Amino acid sequence: MAKRKSRKARRRAPPATRAGMPAQDSVREIITKVAPTGMKFRILRTTERDTYEARSGPRKGKPV
Repeated sequence: MAKRKSRKARRRAPPATRAGMPAQDSVREIITKVAPTGMKFRILRTTERDTYEARSGPRKGKPV
């Protein structure tokens, strides 16, 4: 009788695009930060805008 593959071995390959991630061609800059605990973070600066963000330029009026 053939041995079954472990759960890790049965996992599917990750999809080419991840939900919630921006398109690669819209990424302008990648900033890497390391927290005092040693965790690494990548900050992606993109050209994409959300619907609630201003359409052009900075906000006018007093800063909050």
